Order: sequence, then structure tokens, then C-alpha cells
Amino acid sequence: MAVLSSRVILGVTLIVIVIGIIGYYIGYYTATQRATVITSTPTSTVVTPKKVEVKAIRIGFEEYMPTRRILGSVIASELKKLFPEVEVSIYPVSKSQRILSLEFFELFAKGNLELVFTETTFLDLAWKREFPFYMLPPNARLPVHTLALYPVAMCIATTPELKDKFGIKTWRDLDGKYILMLPGPSGVSPEWRETAYWLMRDAFKILGIELRMLGLGGPPPKPGEDPVRKYADMVADILRRGKTAGIENVVAVEIPIGAGELPPVVLEILTRMDLVIINPSPEDAEKIIKAGLPFDWVPVTAVNWTKPVGVDRMFCLRGWAGLATSPDVLPEDFVYKMLKHLIANRDKLLEQHKYFKEFAKDPIGVQVKAISSAPHVPVHPGLAKLLKEYGVWRPEWKIAKG
Repeated sequence: MAVLSSRVILGVTLIVIVIGIIGYYIGYYTATQRATVITSTPTSTVVTPKKVEVKAIRIGFEEYMPTRRILGSVIASELKKLFPEVEVSIYPVSKSQRILSLEFFELFAKGNLELVFTETTFLDLAWKREFPFYMLPPNARLPVHTLALYPVAMCIATTPELKDKFGIKTWRDLDGKYILMLPGPSGVSPEWRETAYWLMRDAFKILGIELRMLGLGGPPPKPGEDPVRKYADMVADILRRGKTAGIENVVAVEIPIGAGELPPVVLEILTRMDLVIINPSPEDAEKIIKAGLPFDWVPVTAVNWTKPVGVDRMFCLRGWAGLATSPDVLPEDFVYKMLKHLIANRDKLLEQHKYFKEFAKDPIGVQVKAISSAPHVPVHPGLAKLLKEYGVWRPEWKIAKG
């Protein structure tokens, strides 16, 4: 029994030894394979950017602004010729009372618009997340410099009588007094009026002046009533009296200008009374410009004034209006071809609307001026490619990424 036990023990021992040897080699082989996987050089992978396929283009414009509807229609017609496979349409925004520039950008961020009619002022505020664009999500898609078409501006005017009565020589003499703001139905963009208030407020604050801007109230036009004449009558009446609805010291009116053209309501006011431009002093104007606000001097001859306005140049809130998108919506090659086509056909564009005159005269110069007015905003790579071809690209500008 003892001998048997020894044999059994010996056999078991041999089996254990064999299993151990086999287990060793299996473990060694597995570990070697793992080490090989871990220490092997990874294969380099080239990531190809996602190709953006353009199937449709919706051009957003302000419903209040018939001029932009016309310009959008002209641009849409040219895009249909250039890209017959793409569905192109114009999209009016909006009937709400919200700030339209914010609504435009929200629709664009959500993918509901491919091109938006906007201005460099709003692009700059959006990229800086200043009012009202701080409401947008931090990672919201924003449009960039794409196509500038015409200049927009706003200055301040009074009557010769009010100028003499209150001794108004510069902006400092407007301290604590009221400036009328023209209403949307008179042909003035509500978003421009709203943004103009905030920017004018900032400019006045730099100079230590209290800004008081007064929206033109009263009942809306009746059916069949001409809003332009209605509001021109109201402005003329208020400025003659220097007050309205118990509010004293209403001494000036903001004058919006688009593509060097005065809106119909201002032309109507000029048939009722004379206006003179009020500028800041040259020293104060320099302070505002150095602060980085979008103000600049505009020659009086650049605007279709029907009467003398007492100065040779006007200090204006100034920007550039046009169409904007981003490279992940309309890619580089698409925008490049679009710009080349519009430049080649700029004379045809001018035949269809006078607001194309600046673009027709100097399409590249217009883009340079627009980008320079808001250099913080990136430039669409399609536009950047075009400007580099013309040798006008500046190294401090940023190219937008898709």
C-alpha cells in the first residue's frame, strides 16, 4: 500500500510538472503577443474633412426691409444660374418684435438658413458675445465675413432753429436731451434702430454724455394710410415744437443711411423742414474711434442729401451690409465660385438695383473695408482665397474653420 502510494504520488507529481511546463509556455506566448500589440507602432491615419454637400440655399432677410428682399432675389437669381442643381429661395424673417439680428443668427445656428442678410456691426457683436448675442449658446454656429455689398450708417441731425435755441454745436450739447428714433414701418430696420441705440449709448458714455433716445410713438398707420408721410409729419411736428407727449427737450433725430441713400421718411422730412448734422468735436470723435467702436467720418457728398446740411462730413455709426454664412454650411469652393460669379456680373447687378453701386465700383475694396470694420470676425475661406488672389489679404485677419 505504501509502494502504491509512492507510485501515485510520483505520477501526480509528474502530471503537475507537465501541466506547469505547458502553462508556462502558454502564458509566455500570450504575454509576448500582448507586448507586441502594446509596443507596436500605431498605423498613421489620415482624417479626410467631411465634404459639405450643398443641396439648398435659403437666404434670410428682414421682412421689414423691402430693399433687402429685392437684393436677396437678385442674388438668388444669380445663384440659380451658377448652381442649377441647388434649390435657392429667399426667406423672410420675421413678424415678431424680437431683435431680428439675434433671430437670424438663431435660425442660422439651427441650420434653418444658409445665408443671412446682416451687417458687420452684428457680426462683430455676435463674435464678441455682446448684447444681444450673449443669449446664444457658447458653441452656436456663427456666420462669418462672406460677401459685403453696401455701406450702412447712422448720424444725428437737428433743425437750424433748435440748434440756435439750445446752442447745439457738438454732441456734448446733446447731454440730457432727447433724440428721436425712426420707427420700423417708416422703412428703417428695427434691428438697426435697436443696435444703434446700444452703440450710440456706448459712444456717448465714453464722452461722459447722457444719451436719451425716444422711440416715435402714436397709433400705427390706418389701412391705406402712407406710413412714410405719417411719420414724416410726426417728426416734423415734434421737432418744430421741441417736445412730445409731455416730454421736453426733443432736439434731434437719428438719420439712417443705406448705400448712401436716405430712407423715404427722411426725404419726406426734408420736404417739410431743413436739417443740419450734429457731429462730435474732432477730439471726441478720435476718442470713440480709438475705443474700437464702429464709428467713422462720412463725406456729405457720399449721401443723397436734397439740401445742404451745414457740414462737409458726418460722424456716423458705420458698417457694411451683405450676406454671411460659415464654411461648414457653404464650403470654400462654393463661396469662391459664388464671389467670382457676382464680381464678373457686377454691372448686371447694378442694372437691377442702385444699392449694388459700391460693389459694382470696387467689389474687392468693399470686402477689405468690411473686414477692416470688424477684424475680430473670421473670414470665410472662400473669400480669403479670393482676396489672396488679388493680393489684398492681411496677415492679422483670421480664416474661419469648417
